[in-house]
Amino acid sequence: MPNELTVSRILDAVNSGSGMKTFDRLMKLVAASASGSKPDLKVLKELIQYDVATSSAVLRAANRSGKYDDNAMDIPSAIKRIGSHTLKNLALSTEFIDLDPKSDKYDPSNEILQWLWERSLFNATSARQLAIKLGRDNPEYYYALGLMLDIGAHFLFANFQEHYYPVLKQWQTEGGMLTSYEHDALGIDHTTVGQHLAHAWNFGPDFEQAIKHHHSPEKVASDNLTMDVLQLAIRIGGVFFSARHVSELQSISDYSVKEFGLNADALANVLQRIALEADKSTYRLSIDSSTGVSSIDLLRIINTELGRATLSYDQMVSELETAMKKAETLAMKLEEANIKLRKAANIDSLTKVYNRRFFEEFLDWNFQRARRYKSTLGCMMIDIDYFKKFNDTYGHLTGDRVLQGVANTLKESLRGTDILARFGGEEFIVLLPESSPKAVCLAAKKLHKAVENTPFSVDGKDLSVTICIGHHYYNGDKELNIDRAKDLVRIADTHVYKAKENGRNQVWPSEVEE
Repeated sequence: MPNELTVSRILDAVNSGSGMKTFDRLMKLVAASASGSKPDLKVLKELIQYDVATSSAVLRAANRSGKYDDNAMDIPSAIKRIGSHTLKNLALSTEFIDLDPKSDKYDPSNEILQWLWERSLFNATSARQLAIKLGRDNPEYYYALGLMLDIGAHFLFANFQEHYYPVLKQWQTEGGMLTSYEHDALGIDHTTVGQHLAHAWNFGPDFEQAIKHHHSPEKVASDNLTMDVLQLAIRIGGVFFSARHVSELQSISDYSVKEFGLNADALANVLQRIALEADKSTYRLSIDSSTGVSSIDLLRIINTELGRATLSYDQMVSELETAMKKAETLAMKLEEANIKLRKAANIDSLTKVYNRRFFEEFLDWNFQRARRYKSTLGCMMIDIDYFKKFNDTYGHLTGDRVLQGVANTLKESLRGTDILARFGGEEFIVLLPESSPKAVCLAAKKLHKAVENTPFSVDGKDLSVTICIGHHYYNGDKELNIDRAKDLVRIADTHVYKAKENGRNQVWPSEVEE
């Protein structure tokens, strides 16, 4: 039996400066990115934002009481404030646990830390994507709030594992409110512990309030829009992360319409983006088998790099001042440039829809997701009939206008969750997640009619444009003779040629069975 754990003992640990732990997979990546005289700071900054322990250390350093006039309210701002050398020190100094089953120090109970980490990452990802969709200022602020919501649980596990692990396991097994189990076993819950941490580490009142009341929003002022976003993020997590309670989707949909005016299509689009970003992050940190680095070797690397990273106080102050001055003048221009670059990399310059490179990345991710979760995926290949005649008769500028007009018509006729891209020349392609065979066929007919009924006016002339559409459907539960994402595109393309062979201006197949 573990020794009795009192509330005062927990709060003493908070006030004494005890921290939290991450896991060896993250630290192997951190050590790799921080190694040598020229560390990969871009990768290091990305990794830190995935993790509660390292991110909280960065926010803590950037908000030292009496050091700064204002709070760093998000992780990128905190990183800019403390400078690269301090960032490296903090990352390498974070304690970690061993999740390698082959290690002598492996403890199965430690695996719950990864479960906690995934919860926090999903809350953060959901909060950021919702903030972006709702047009809120500084989505990174919402991400930091979401990441820190369960900071109290991470702290309790790191410092009082023998007492807290049974509480978490009981909650996982029986469900209900974690705070109830915590009060019964510890006399205090993770929201109160997290609030004390946020206060002791000078995160600011926004963090304190969000952490304390994220399970009891009724105690927060009704006009607190930040808490509304966090509440929706947590509820989404209940569907995607906790136990996939799909029955909650209607409740979430009703809440989204009532509080934010997000209709079903808009919500579905956000859910897809959240799942994509969260899966990408967890996949990134799950790849560690190829590193071949033991925990002992990892400690040696960390000690070596900490020695290299050590700076005198005067050097750190000098670097910090220089970095802050540069950041103030360059941050806005860099962000604007990055936005333009990201957009240019994904968008076809002529039609302003997605390009083929982006589509293929999106297709691969959705195909793997459909296979994993036994969901569905529809695909449509679209070809403009006799497009060469437009170019030969009216010139290439007119051909470009036709391509732009068709792209706009297709885009306006699709759901918010569907992805339209220019595949090449006069070909477009559409991906339809979570669609039945009949729904894909009906969507194809809708697009066909929309283009056929739209006059394309070019230089005062109304041009009649028609299209051929070939479509196909993948069911992750039944395979349907499709082994790769490219097979779905190949079959849809074959169906386009059948439509052409049968006279063009049609959808193939014209009818399907469920």
